[in-house]
Amino acid sequence: MVGNLTAIRWQRDQPRRGPILPALAGDHPASIVFCVLCPEQLGTVERVQYLIIGPIDEREWDEHTAGRWYAAPAMLVHEKCITKLDEEDLEDTVPMLVAVVLSAP
Repeated sequence: MVGNLTAIRWQRDQPRRGPILPALAGDHPASIVFCVLCPEQLGTVERVQYLIIGPIDEREWDEHTAGRWYAAPAMLVHEKCITKLDEEDLEDTVPMLVAVVLSAP
């Protein structure tokens, strides 16, 4: 899970959907990671998109609360999975994802 994290420049009240990317190459490390929105691996066939899950630490919360841009943690998910959720659903989903990330070794 943690190997699927990256940082995306983000600000409070911006959409949680990040950039859409083409299908991952077979040798991409994230291709074997499971999508957190479905039971399938990210694989090499489906396009992927970043889901911004920040803030998760105290510094990020400070930036978020102040309404400043910051490097928010984001993870890859299938584009087809994230498009099934509206922003309200994503806001409800993110706290669960943060808990998973924080509990990962």
